[in-house]
Amino acid sequence: MKNMKLRMLLVSLLMTGVGNAQISSRLEQYYNDVTVVNAAAMGAASSPYVSLFYNRSYAGVNGAPQNMLANVVLPSSNKKTAFGILYLKESAGFGQLHNAYVSYSYGFPLGDESKLSFGLSAGVLSQNFDVSKAVYISQTDPVVNAIMLTPSATRADFRASAWYTYKGFYAGLSGTRLTTPGFQFKYYNYAANVSLQNIATAIAGVNISVSEKSKIQPSVMFQTYNMTFARWQANVSWSYTDKFWLGFSAGDAGHLGGNAGFKPHDGVKVGYQVSIPTGANSRLLGNTHELYVGIGLNSQKKAKSSSQDNESSSDVADNEVESGPAVQSRTYKKVSVSSKEELEKEGLDLDTAGITINPLDSTAVSSGIYLVVGLHSSQLNADKQIEQIYMMGRYSWKFYDPVNKSYYVYIRMFKTRADASQWIMNNDTGLPQAWIREVK
Repeated sequence: MKNMKLRMLLVSLLMTGVGNAQISSRLEQYYNDVTVVNAAAMGAASSPYVSLFYNRSYAGVNGAPQNMLANVVLPSSNKKTAFGILYLKESAGFGQLHNAYVSYSYGFPLGDESKLSFGLSAGVLSQNFDVSKAVYISQTDPVVNAIMLTPSATRADFRASAWYTYKGFYAGLSGTRLTTPGFQFKYYNYAANVSLQNIATAIAGVNISVSEKSKIQPSVMFQTYNMTFARWQANVSWSYTDKFWLGFSAGDAGHLGGNAGFKPHDGVKVGYQVSIPTGANSRLLGNTHELYVGIGLNSQKKAKSSSQDNESSSDVADNEVESGPAVQSRTYKKVSVSSKEELEKEGLDLDTAGITINPLDSTAVSSGIYLVVGLHSSQLNADKQIEQIYMMGRYSWKFYDPVNKSYYVYIRMFKTRADASQWIMNNDTGLPQAWIREVK
């Protein structure tokens, strides 16, 4: 049985001297960091982070494919540009493929809550063989000796991408273009041709609020290789208070799987997924296992600003606001406020531990044109952002939109959209992101 598995894997990977490669790794948890397959999606990131993936496919076979990926996303303070660095190592048998990229994205607001971003990536791919992992009968085998003396081959790769977001919906397209799509090796009486495939990827998903504390997040991804071979993956996850999630996935070749994850610390996410092939032949090769870790690079600052409360400071779709330096507090005083005007009357020298922000009447519609700086599915998280902005020396308040069942934090109101646009052009909000929201 073991020999049968090995033969099946070699046939599927090598195809008798002809193989395919180049970021063909099947990332099961693509939904946890879509910037891995679409660099333009970096424009939607609100804070810098690092993603780490480890994937082992066909785990029932020795020398089965293994992929290790590290991705760094660095959005700028203007929320328009972002930079990224990606490294991926793919191993199958004694062959290794290294992928390294630098990426840039630029975003254009299209409306109150929509944004279009474009991304470019440039990188290199290096193919080499680790003979220490090869299985052979004789140490004097000329093929093995030739591989040992074969230098690594390197190719340049370029990627372009586009990304669109509107409220909780997102969609994107990306494609790669290799300068010389192939590696050719000739050793003694043996020849091998590794074809590097140009890949086009389409991805879409949506975040649907079920309640103040839970969300459903379906997504789907399609990929084509040289426009001839296609693969697809789909996943739907249920998350609760952004602390843990459970999901179900499916894919081509009859792959079915499940995933789970949790946040052991604010700014740290850990996920695991297993995919099981249902085909009679592919079952012999074994399951696919993948581990994901996401780390927010400014999580320490956020943890300090929310140390007075053990609840998470924001939802996944919430806009994260770092706490600025606290203003000098006067004698501790308890106040209860129900509007932005009441908060302004109290002044900026209060201790936020003594400020009670009263809840809104969710049945009332607050008509107006607002300069919004935060979107939350939980009123508690909206209150925390109001406190954070207060500590930065500014006033803000909240309103409830019954259409999308969300709480918005705003810093100003206007009579017309033109007034709001003019104010944004002439003033710096001092906050990571601000947009106009009209409620009728």
